Amino acid sequence: MALEDHDDESQATPRDIELLNRLDAHQSQVTELHKARERIENPELLSEVQSVKDKLDEYSKQLGQSPEKLGARSRESCPLRRESSSRQEEQETAKVSNSSSTYASLRGAR
Repeated sequence: MALEDHDDESQATPRDIELLNRLDAHQSQVTELHKARERIENPELLSEVQSVKDKLDEYSKQLGQSPEKLGARSRESCPLRRESSSRQEEQETAKVSNSSSTYASLRGAR
């Protein structure tokens, strides 16, 4: 409601003018608040925002668990590496042993 909308402008007191200006300002604020609420309460937008928040929470949890998982995998892999290394050494020893006995049998056959 603007001051110009009043027919009795000439009869308005300074107090009336001040009150009308305040009223206009408040009405503008109310309009802006309604627009803001509509944006916030838009169900499509609200569900999209919630979906993004949920995904962010899930990724944050996964990131938080990553160091723990990495440590556990590292602890699991150490014994497996030692076992694998031992098997390789046994296989190499067996190959050398087989080669030596083959060589010895060939020398003995001569």
